[in-house]
Amino acid sequence: MDFTVYVPHLPRPGETLSGEQFMVAPGGKAGNQAIAAARLGANVSLIACVGDDEFGPRLRASLETDRIDCAGVSVIPGCASGIAMVVVDPSGCNSIVTVEGSNGKLTPDLAARHLQACPTPRLILCELTMPMSTVERILAMANEASVPVLLNASPVRGVLPAHLLKLVEYLVVNEVEAAILSGQPLDSVEDAMSAAHALRAAGARNVLVTLGAKGAVTCFAGENEPRIEFLPAEPVVAIDSTGAGDTFAGAFATAIVAGASDTKAVKFAQSAAAICVTRTGAAPSIPYLWELPSACI
Repeated sequence: MDFTVYVPHLPRPGETLSGEQFMVAPGGKAGNQAIAAARLGANVSLIACVGDDEFGPRLRASLETDRIDCAGVSVIPGCASGIAMVVVDPSGCNSIVTVEGSNGKLTPDLAARHLQACPTPRLILCELTMPMSTVERILAMANEASVPVLLNASPVRGVLPAHLLKLVEYLVVNEVEAAILSGQPLDSVEDAMSAAHALRAAGARNVLVTLGAKGAVTCFAGENEPRIEFLPAEPVVAIDSTGAGDTFAGAFATAIVAGASDTKAVKFAQSAAAICVTRTGAAPSIPYLWELPSACI
C-alpha cells in the first residue's frame, strides 16, 4: 500500500515540510506491474503475499477489480502487508522508502507451489521485493519449462550473479539500477548504452535501461551481434513518476506476449508510462489499452 505525500520540494536532511496533498492507494511493484499488464490486455496471474492487516483485503480487491487471477496470493497470519512511503515534488520526481512486510514471506516453496498450479505462462515477470532465494527458484523453474523471464531488477540489491542473469530473457532496469549492477557511472545516454552492453555481456539476453523523461536504451540480441538503440520518450508534463517504471515493465511484457517486435514493444511501454506520469498515484495512474494509440503494437 502506497502512502504518498506531495511536497513543494524533496526534503533535505533534518528538514520538516508541509505537504500539499496526501493519498493512500494500492501499489507495490508486483501489483503495479500485474495491473499494467491486465489493463493493457494480458491474462495475468499474480503470485504474492499480503498481510492479515487492514490493507491485505484492499490490495487483493484492487487486483481482482482488474480481473487478475489472485489464486496465488497468500495471506500471511500475524504479518503486515508491504508498504511504501512516497514523497513527490512538483516536477513529478519522487523518493520512496519501502517496508517489505508480507513480501518477505514469499518463500521459494510457496512461490513454486503456486507456479506449478498455474497454467504454463507465456512469460514470467519477476522483480526483487521478494527474497532472492525465491527469485532464484522461480527463474530456475522457468528455465526448466522454457518459459522466458522478464526480470525488473528493482529494488536493486547489488550486483546480480552471472548464473542468475543467464536465466533472464529481458532485464529491465532504470539508470540508478543499471549503474549499480554494471559497476559503471551513468550520466548520459552513451553511459547507458555502455551499461546495457555490459549487463548483456554479463549474462542477460536482452537489456532495457529506462532513463525517465529522456527515454530508454535497449540492447537486444541480434543474429551476429547485439543491437543497441536509444529510443527517446514522448514529451509530456509529468506530475508524479510513481509507478512509471512498473507500468513500462508490465506494458513491455504484454506487448512481447502479443507478438510485437522488440522495438514496438518498447514504444508501447513508453506510451503507457507517458500517460502514467501525468496522473497521481501508482496503480490509479496506470492506463487502459483504449487510452493508448491503436498503432502502438
